[in-house]
Amino acid sequence: MARGGGASLSSATGILDQLRTLIAYYQQLTEYFHQIAAYGQEEVMHIDQADMDALLAILKKKETMMEEAACCQERINTVQAYLAEQFHLESFSVKNILQKAHDNPLIVAYLHKLQHVINDLISQLEVLEAQERQHEQLLHDYAEHLQTLHQSQKPTSVSGAKKAYQKRLKPPTHDIDIKR
Repeated sequence: MARGGGASLSSATGILDQLRTLIAYYQQLTEYFHQIAAYGQEEVMHIDQADMDALLAILKKKETMMEEAACCQERINTVQAYLAEQFHLESFSVKNILQKAHDNPLIVAYLHKLQHVINDLISQLEVLEAQERQHEQLLHDYAEHLQTLHQSQKPTSVSGAKKAYQKRLKPPTHDIDIKR
């Protein structure tokens, strides 16, 4: 990107607009993941209470948020592709754009802001990942608990059924014909 002249000023303005848009999209994406994480306490409560219907309702809400986040990610990809093209890069990279735009303090400032917003997103994703691991463990423990309950009840009911069946097949001992 060259400095001076009308074309480069227009290009710089377009780049600044796209950087502002990209920052807004990343902030929106971070907010989606923050909202998804906010459902986490409800998930734990429903797992603890064995309320699978309520848990499924929460998971459906999270799925809707994930779909919205995926749409936001697609918009991010479009802006990143535009910026990569403007800076003649094969793919988007804040570091590589910083190297190419080091002489434009406004672009550099927006790139630093973008890096800060991306770091916020990464932090939110780490929180969400830890939360999801915890929820998976809770569900695993709950499933094991149910399996243990099922196994402990099964032998009792099977042995009870077996005894009842054997009683039914056994001829009565008070039969008159047997005493003869």
